[in-house]
Amino acid sequence: MKVKSVVCLLVSYFFMCSELLLARYVRQVTVFVQEEIINNTEFSHTLKSDNGKSEERFQINQVLVTKDDYYKQLEAAQLAEIRKSREHTERQNKSRMHFIDRAQVTILEKLLLQLLQDIMMKLEALEHEQIKEYYTFDEQSVASAEQLSYIKHYTFHKAHAEIKELAEAMDMVGMQEMLDKIESWPYHLDNVFKNSVQQAIAQSDDTAALKELLVLVSQ
Repeated sequence: MKVKSVVCLLVSYFFMCSELLLARYVRQVTVFVQEEIINNTEFSHTLKSDNGKSEERFQINQVLVTKDDYYKQLEAAQLAEIRKSREHTERQNKSRMHFIDRAQVTILEKLLLQLLQDIMMKLEALEHEQIKEYYTFDEQSVASAEQLSYIKHYTFHKAHAEIKELAEAMDMVGMQEMLDKIESWPYHLDNVFKNSVQQAIAQSDDTAALKELLVLVSQ
């Protein structure tokens, strides 16, 4: 709502008597005008007092209307403006919410893909011929060959498709659950690698094999 103008006009008329140098009050006119623009509609309310005689005028877009029609349309315009303002706020909130959701999904997707890449590198390191027969498992990292096999299958055959599906569905809960599930895998696989290398070194007497292990642990 915009109040366009408020005018107070006071006009006094006096009759001058030059012979007696006296002024005599004969008339006073007071006018109040309030103009408002609401929801692209101009409302004008005029009050006029002429020597105590009051006159009231109502206009909508410069067209004379009755008092009842004026206030009905004024209230309707106010409600429409309030509704328009609320709808604008709702659109802004929805846009902001969509931006936040999309950003969170993008971040989670990137974190998962980076983590998956790290897991793949750890798994590839475990495929080295010099340590495969010396795999060492424990409950604190990877408990068994079966669990290692599951990690391999999930990483190379299921994880990428699952990340894509969750991202397209904007399933942030599912993405966070997946992150929680695989976040510790690089650490556990690294433990398997270290323990297996130590086992291979301890049990190997072959010079060529030991040299390969030296290169492997230096990478």
